[in-house]
Amino acid sequence: REAMTSLDWQWFLMSLPVIILNAAIGSVLGSVVLWAGLPNESFDWRSLPTLSVLARDLAVCMASTEIIYFYMHRWFHMNPTLYRLLHKMHHARITSTPVSFFAIYSHPLETVCNVGQAYIGSLICGCHILTVTVYIAIQMIEDVRDH
Repeated sequence: REAMTSLDWQWFLMSLPVIILNAAIGSVLGSVVLWAGLPNESFDWRSLPTLSVLARDLAVCMASTEIIYFYMHRWFHMNPTLYRLLHKMHHARITSTPVSFFAIYSHPLETVCNVGQAYIGSLICGCHILTVTVYIAIQMIEDVRDH
């Protein structure tokens, strides 16, 4: 784990446009992917998933994200071009600013990759939107903890 340092306000303020852009990309792209990829029943709030279905779908979402993220992240680190052009940007801020906002400080193309891998499990299972919401909340807590 990288050493935690005090907040560099200048870096933080300079990074906010990228953080806001990536949050917007994640919100819009994620919404489009879910709207286009999930069945209509996924959006019916009168028919919620049972606890067993919720648990199964969360397990698939978490497992698929972990596996895909591991290999994607490894690829970013092992490919010098991808690291230099996309992933290095993320690590430049993480090591100097211990604030969870920087979990999404990355090149916008890396954000697109991250959004894609985050929703694969939901699309595989045809999850209910409640399950997706719970899953994204868990992922956000994990990102805050990790960064």
